[in-house]
Amino acid sequence: MKLISVLLLFLFFLAKQAKSSDFSFEQLPVSDEIERSMPHISSKSFIIINKKTRLVLYEKLSKITYLTNINSEMTIYDMCCLASENFNSLKKFSTLESSKFARAKVLFFSKDGNHCAAVVFTNSFSEEFSCVLAGAKSMDELEKDISEITIWLEQFYSYKTGSAKEKIATIPVFYGQKNQIEILLPDDHFVLASNKCRPTIKQIILYKTMIAAPIAHEMEVGTVSYETEIFKNKIVKKLSSNENIKRTGRLKIILDSISYIIFGRPFGISNGNKNATEEEMVTE
Repeated sequence: MKLISVLLLFLFFLAKQAKSSDFSFEQLPVSDEIERSMPHISSKSFIIINKKTRLVLYEKLSKITYLTNINSEMTIYDMCCLASENFNSLKKFSTLESSKFARAKVLFFSKDGNHCAAVVFTNSFSEEFSCVLAGAKSMDELEKDISEITIWLEQFYSYKTGSAKEKIATIPVFYGQKNQIEILLPDDHFVLASNKCRPTIKQIILYKTMIAAPIAHEMEVGTVSYETEIFKNKIVKKLSSNENIKRTGRLKIILDSISYIIFGRPFGISNGNKNATEEEMVTE
């Protein structure tokens, strides 16, 4: 009876944390090379996420629930995100805490012969990963899975793709109180790389050639994509405006319209604008 009460409290706590946490990790299919390097994992379901890049590195049946079907909203994915955001909050609900894994914090949860583990691991590149595994047949099997995953994670590191306030382009503005708006590359874009793959990342930036006012702060004006050897698909992040530009009066609207018909740009702008840049970066 006491065990059931603890489990119910645990699930209530996880549900409450899930609602207040930002569980926004992007999931992409890994490349064939990374797939081949993945060791055999006996646990029926598991997920690995990287906090800095906010990417799901690998997952298997991570949308299933654990412990009981009372709370259908809490999945392995949710539990892993919670471990990434606030690992210590899970300690009071675990059945065992382990310190046998180098540079890893590990909590075990067991019920009716089912074993689950939450792991936060920092590799030799100081890169932090969170992992949750469930469905192992025994504790020995679960510990072996953790060991295999931490060894596999040693290859990965993050690469910062831009410097603070790096200007990408200046976009002409129609009907605005300003004629142009600067587009800056955010300095919080990190991409995951591997020392077992080619150390190159292709950056592709697409943005509007012109934009009409009003323009709101953080309005999407383009995208930046990163092609890596880690994932099959591009990592796509949005580019946003960094200021508000209000709509101007009737005279400027008329002048902008006439200028667009004749020159293809707003009044007062001397040059046109390309709409893309492409760059290949070396992460080493």
